[in-house]
Amino acid sequence: MADLDQRIDECRRRWEAAPESRAFIPLADLLRQAGRGEQALVVLESGLERHPRAVAALVTLARTLAAVGRAAEAAEAALRVLEHDADNLAGLELVAEEDRRRGDLVAAIGHYERLAQLVPDDRHWAAVLRQLRERRAAATAAEGAALVDGFATVTLADLYVAQGYEEKARALLTRLLAERPDDPEVRRRLAALASAGDTTGTAPGQAAGAIRPLAQERAERREVAREQFAMWIERIRVDREVAP
Repeated sequence: MADLDQRIDECRRRWEAAPESRAFIPLADLLRQAGRGEQALVVLESGLERHPRAVAALVTLARTLAAVGRAAEAAEAALRVLEHDADNLAGLELVAEEDRRRGDLVAAIGHYERLAQLVPDDRHWAAVLRQLRERRAAATAAEGAALVDGFATVTLADLYVAQGYEEKARALLTRLLAERPDDPEVRRRLAALASAGDTTGTAPGQAAGAIRPLAQERAERREVAREQFAMWIERIRVDREVAP
């Protein structure tokens, strides 16, 4: 730890001597390694104001946010990394982990497949990809088992929700309610989905259960990530201004 603290002091002196440089990146990364994540975020906020497109800084930001337990924000920063470097390994892994955390197996598998293509000898990524594929196969098998002689069950609706297909789940539950008007469980689940949103914004000609193209979904996620990143920067700036 003493050696790490010494390296941090050296990096800080280099950055203070040249505040317009990118010396803040190794300083922030060392602070992250030392478990001083909040300090690293302050350094990154300052440095990214001058170098907003620095991929190495964005990678360090994503890793630091993940280290302090802010997984969703880490994924947002990782999406910014991928905007500048589509095959960045750290960015792909962080986004894939967020997809896996949200239960989006299809997106997670896609990102891990790309990682496996880029580094075919990495055993860890190969093992994660294998596990995700097994989970996806099990979910597909369960989905098939949920249909007995063409009879859809509430279990199938649960699977649709878990996979992010809320419109398909809503359509299925609506059909089930017509078949079982006195079933309180179907009513409860349909009401829960209704409270989460409706389909009034569905484009003309688009089926209610249609799934958005992956490219469109990623573009929307990148736009949200940019907006949330800007909000994150502004929040830190305001906090620093009001601090005593």
